Amino acid sequence: MTDWTSQVALVTGGARGIGAASVRLLAARGAAVAVNYTTRPDAAAALVSEIRAAGGRAIAVGADVADEAAVQAIAARTEAELGPVTILVNSAGIGWPATIETWEPKGFARLRAVNVDGTIHAIRAVVAGMQARGAPRITDGGNVIYDCGGFAPIRDPFTLQRQLKAIAGVVESGLFLDCAEQAIIGGMTRELDAVGP
Repeated sequence: MTDWTSQVALVTGGARGIGAASVRLLAARGAAVAVNYTTRPDAAAALVSEIRAAGGRAIAVGADVADEAAVQAIAARTEAELGPVTILVNSAGIGWPATIETWEPKGFARLRAVNVDGTIHAIRAVVAGMQARGAPRITDGGNVIYDCGGFAPIRDPFTLQRQLKAIAGVVESGLFLDCAEQAIIGGMTRELDAVGP
């Protein structure tokens, strides 16, 4: 049985939506939680206050996951204030419901920077510490990396989410297969499969 009180979770995009729901669940089970936010410090602060009022441990950590140095910094702060990160929930993500006709490079670059690069940045920020403490194991409540996905609903058959799947396929074939060999879960693959062919 997992001793949740010994777990420290970093939840990217944790101030709202699926991320906030993940934060609440982890905190309710006893884990300490670092709530990452980019644009809503007020929402993150309110969530942290809610957890602390219930007797839990939580901090708000601001960073744009597209910025690798900023993500490294919040991982370091989480470890300094709460302890080594044992759970990473990648929930940060943005949607961009463009079509082939409305595609433009800047919007697509931002989508990739947050949804793909941001996932990689967060994993890189914590995986070395996880490995140093022993190979992550899923079955005994050890270190876990999970990606909630941050993808907008498909609005038409030509949505660029399908193109993002192709990009992430490259990531899957390299980084995520490498992580899988060390028993780390890369949930991004499952979320991208749900987008469709």
